[in-house]
Amino acid sequence: MAQECSFSMEDLQCPVCCEVFNIPVILSCKHSFCKTCIQTHWDRMGTRQCPLCRRTERSSRPPVNMALKLASDVFKKKPEQFMAKSVERCSRHNEQLKLFCRKDAELICIVCTSSRSHKNHEYCPIAEAASDIMVRKHMLTCMKMRLSNPIHFYSNLQKQAAEIAAEVKQEYEKLHIILREEEAARLIVLQNESGSKTAMVREKLEEVNKKEVLLSVIFPASVNFDLNTAHPNLIIKDELTTISYGKKQQLPDNPERCTSRMAVLAANSFNSGKQRWHVEVAYSKEWYVGVARESIKRKTAVFLNPKEGFWVISNNEESYWAQTSPCTRLTLKKPPQIITVELDYDKGKVSFSDAADGGSIYTFKDKFTEKIFPYFATGIKEGSTLRICAL
Repeated sequence: MAQECSFSMEDLQCPVCCEVFNIPVILSCKHSFCKTCIQTHWDRMGTRQCPLCRRTERSSRPPVNMALKLASDVFKKKPEQFMAKSVERCSRHNEQLKLFCRKDAELICIVCTSSRSHKNHEYCPIAEAASDIMVRKHMLTCMKMRLSNPIHFYSNLQKQAAEIAAEVKQEYEKLHIILREEEAARLIVLQNESGSKTAMVREKLEEVNKKEVLLSVIFPASVNFDLNTAHPNLIIKDELTTISYGKKQQLPDNPERCTSRMAVLAANSFNSGKQRWHVEVAYSKEWYVGVARESIKRKTAVFLNPKEGFWVISNNEESYWAQTSPCTRLTLKKPPQIITVELDYDKGKVSFSDAADGGSIYTFKDKFTEKIFPYFATGIKEGSTLRICAL
């Protein structure tokens, strides 16, 4: 049976869950997945695409891959049948190969364990070795799936964050309902009681107000630079939090990369809510800081104004400007060391302030209709540096 099997252990692993197939189905592009895995993937993505080649599947119920199902069932019962058996007997001792030498990574016979070549080596039965190899291949496959498409990986993280945010919002709404019901019940009871009870009512109302204030707090955003969007002359370091102008690097000219300016976008984007981050500008005599929409032109020179999808302020040798059309000159009391950027997506506002004293620098008011990314750019002087500050 082992010689007749046409599938390797890798062939029996689902690319989505990285486990041995459970009811494998085959798509029109000839890729196979667990039935449950592909349906779950389609439900989550909202489209019937193959996770490997992105080809759209016309059928919502792909057929079962009977060959893979039979092979998977056999493997679950007897995994040792899928080990390579090109040498059935030991070439030295003509004994049956029953063991696997872990040090030399080869099949050996009983006599080999006492021979000079394998003496004192660690060995185990072939079936046990087969199980260990499957575990390692499973870990390697999962790692490759994550590293093969980092943008998709980050996209999934953003979707998970959005789902968690929605759940938190729902819990807060439930809390509001509970608090309002509790408040109403206590007010009915306290109407017939003395002035001491009235003081208790005020105390409860103050607690409710404090909780409502907590719900409106703007939470700082965790922002890092996106390597795939950085200009080749920008050196990114310090765990994706610092950029410096330097010698041009040999990087692929992918569609996301900014080549018309010394610019880079953040890895994460926003399409709702309020966000805040801080940028250290003290070590760059020329800089551009703000936000940009996803569809900006990255390969050709454009004006950095809202019409082109940029909401940015800049500095050139201590001359500060809001990049409007035409540009608006800014008068500051002192050169800021750290700029605070605050985005209110729902109200269409981007505000800039001096992080040292909170003094307002400039505020854009617009309407956002697509994803918004934090935007950063330096001058072309050696060593010009911008850094995202820890929150």
